[in-house]
Amino acid sequence: MERSEVFGVSKEDTIEYVNHQKKLREAVTSLTLNGALNIGLDKREFFRLKKKVKSDKSIVLRKKILKILYNFI
Repeated sequence: MERSEVFGVSKEDTIEYVNHQKKLREAVTSLTLNGALNIGLDKREFFRLKKKVKSDKSIVLRKKILKILYNFI
């Protein structure tokens, strides 16, 4: 502990990693068709995302769709 104080490292200097895939999966799981249409997603994208979550595949999104979902979260 003494050495870390000399070099300027403390417990507050930690990095928190966020699992973005987990957040996206939770958002898609809680999303309904009407909710998706209200936030700006179309039916095709909604069903594609639901299928990805159901089949446990990685969700890769275009920038536009990613912005819409992060505004929803």
